Amino acid sequence: MPDPIDSPRPSWREFLRFAVIAVGITLIPHYALLLEQVRRLKGFGNVVLLGGAAASYVLWCAAIIALGFWAKKLQGSWKALGVALPTSWREVLGIGGGCGVFSFGISHLFVLAMHGGVALARLSIVPSVLGRGVISTVLLAFWEEFLYRGVLYGLAQRFSSRRTAAILSSLIFALTHPPSVWPVVFISSLIYCHVYDHTKSICGPGLSHSIHNILIDLIKSA
Repeated sequence: MPDPIDSPRPSWREFLRFAVIAVGITLIPHYALLLEQVRRLKGFGNVVLLGGAAASYVLWCAAIIALGFWAKKLQGSWKALGVALPTSWREVLGIGGGCGVFSFGISHLFVLAMHGGVALARLSIVPSVLGRGVISTVLLAFWEEFLYRGVLYGLAQRFSSRRTAAILSSLIFALTHPPSVWPVVFISSLIYCHVYDHTKSICGPGLSHSIHNILIDLIKSA
């Protein structure tokens, strides 16, 4: 990843500050999803709960954008955060798409082996924005890739090796998921870091993450 000369070099303290904020931002959709589930359990449209869920999603998007501008100030450009068109769409489709299917397959096999045949879909929680549609799943995946690959993984590489940065950002990403899927989320995150390194854009890992989530949702609805 390029190291902008004019931008200040972030410290461990700065990275941890970003990490705490990123985790907080990631948990907002879980809160919104909980409100939506409570509303459905009541069996009627509760305006207060629906408004709270909608407000949570708006806050989530605003917080990610604000964090992005803060990170841009440190990194020097949006391109350094992966917000750029890839140099090769063929790489994005090939590496990103292939690794998305691969990460899903590895994760599913790992859970089947560790949990005695319990399906990955039953152990995972993939909150969807504005419903459980494909578009919302893709949006969530790209937002998370911007946060954890574009921002945190990129910042960590400024003061550590690429391998250490991948492990750090993947550990933090795993902590935002249920404990039952920490190992598989960690593995998937390492794969997304690999895709990001090859494509130099969040488009690559965003596609991988989207395919992974869509496959999980398809299993859940089956």
